[in-house]
Amino acid sequence: MFRKKLKALLPASWIFKAKLRALDELEAKIRAGRPPNTQEAHDHGLHHNYYCEMSDLNQDRRLLITENYRRLVEGLSMPMPDSSDKGLWEEVLSGITQQSEWCLSRAGEHAAIAIIRESKRHRRETVTAWFTALTGISGTLIGVVALVISVLTYFSTVETKDSLLFRLVESDMTEDGGRAVSAKFVFFNGGNLPYLISQVQISVSFGDDLGKSYPSDSRGLVQGPPFLLGKGEMRMLDTITSVVDVSPGVPKPLAAHLIANITAVDVDGQVHKTEIIFASTCIRSGMLIGGDAKPQTVSLSGGFKDVHRSNPCLE
Repeated sequence: MFRKKLKALLPASWIFKAKLRALDELEAKIRAGRPPNTQEAHDHGLHHNYYCEMSDLNQDRRLLITENYRRLVEGLSMPMPDSSDKGLWEEVLSGITQQSEWCLSRAGEHAAIAIIRESKRHRRETVTAWFTALTGISGTLIGVVALVISVLTYFSTVETKDSLLFRLVESDMTEDGGRAVSAKFVFFNGGNLPYLISQVQISVSFGDDLGKSYPSDSRGLVQGPPFLLGKGEMRMLDTITSVVDVSPGVPKPLAAHLIANITAVDVDGQVHKTEIIFASTCIRSGMLIGGDAKPQTVSLSGGFKDVHRSNPCLE
């Protein structure tokens, strides 16, 4: 339930791409475990299981793509392709559930794309027609509009915008039998200046004054950096951090706060180090009990970002 609330905060296009990427990764794992073409494998039903898993994955992918086209088409107040046309829709069977779902065929997907393009073209033409009518009132008004557009275009090309953002999109506090926390972060460059993310490391702060610990097994150092984020680019990172193993081991319940230590470098070579508390949990009897994460978007401008720290041991 908590993950669903976090994902609901993301744009629908991001959620679609993330789910599609997850299906691609699952397909790669299934294909990697494909049984050998031997009589023994056939006798034990390994090939049957393999094809059942692949058919179920194909059904999930086709349903996901169909729902994405439905979102885009209905978002433009247009109807989906005719559901009675068997050339545009087809049944996709899952070998595991033995149930079929109606999905857009390849021709149906092309029809949905055509509907979207035609709707957008019609809207552009409508806006253009109104704009032409309004600007045709007088030559003077056209000249003023052209001058304003030229000035805005000039300033948009020369003005520099600095906007590097961080956001937690998913977390799980039950990893390693309730002793570790996994998380997914998104870095987004909303400005027009490139940024180098040189290092991301996860540390843990305990209680109010027990200091900060780094996992000794190097899992706190996030894999992925260094990488460059250009204008409008986004990058997602996966992490898993040991919490119980690096705790001071006090007998009473102990609050643990997870901190993302991020080092970024701008085009001028200036280093920006930002520390963000993104999640809190409670250690009881050697396990992580309860806690919450902070999905707020945070600017990586440097310094310490305490995003509404809480003490889950008091809840």
